Amino acid sequence: CLQGVKTNYEIDIFKPLVGDMRKAFKVGLTAQSNKINCIADHIRAVVFAIGDGVLPSNESRGYVIRKLIRRASWYAQEMGHKKPFLYKLVSRVCEAMKEPYPELLDRRENISGIIRAEEERFMKSIKEGGSILDEEIANLKKQNKKIIPGKDRKSTRLNSSHIPLSRMPSSA
Repeated sequence: CLQGVKTNYEIDIFKPLVGDMRKAFKVGLTAQSNKINCIADHIRAVVFAIGDGVLPSNESRGYVIRKLIRRASWYAQEMGHKKPFLYKLVSRVCEAMKEPYPELLDRRENISGIIRAEEERFMKSIKEGGSILDEEIANLKKQNKKIIPGKDRKSTRLNSSHIPLSRMPSSA
């Protein structure tokens, strides 16, 4: 049993980060735990990757980093944060890891800026995707249709926005 706790999210490296998120999201110990743990895990991985020079992109390792940021951002939005939030966690991760990885402290402002920029791009994509979806739904209603065709230009634009449409509320 690691440090006498049940999960790695309770160890000294994660506990302050998880605690900060619980306060920010105003949730207790069990409410939203999976989402908070996912955000904690993702932000830790992203901080290290960006610190090592991997930037969010559409290719290779950068794509993985982009997806981690966007999933964590999506969860933060589901819990009420409608503005960039993840970048605020960078300092906590760097502080927790300063002894074994002191170089993270030197890079934290840069890392934070990169994460914030990616969060802003994702939020813009969500807003644009929501508008496209609302427009498409309105057009389909006028035609008494209930299914969005999968092979038209609008569906392609929605898919390329990388938004989890199955969970996206209309007018996001």
